[in-house]
Amino acid sequence: ENPGYNPIGYHTGSVWAHDTAIAAAGMARAGFPEQAAVVAERLVRLGEASDYRLPELCGGEAIGQHPVPYPASCRPQAWAAAAAASILEILS
Repeated sequence: ENPGYNPIGYHTGSVWAHDTAIAAAGMARAGFPEQAAVVAERLVRLGEASDYRLPELCGGEAIGQHPVPYPASCRPQAWAAAAAASILEILS
């Protein structure tokens, strides 16, 4: 309900794959492996929904069961692709 929130705002509500992977890795290291696995699995689903190429970022809210593509998102993006290493670590 924050008036500054915009689900497709570049830095005001969008979801960045690499930042999310970093947060999930931190969750796992802090003793929350089950919660980290949920986040990592959702990143995998984002990859599946994006032709197996993690986008740089996507909208902060889904429409139904589908992520909202960010109009200017790079796909693939090097730092988004690097998120796969964190995902593998969390899920293994």
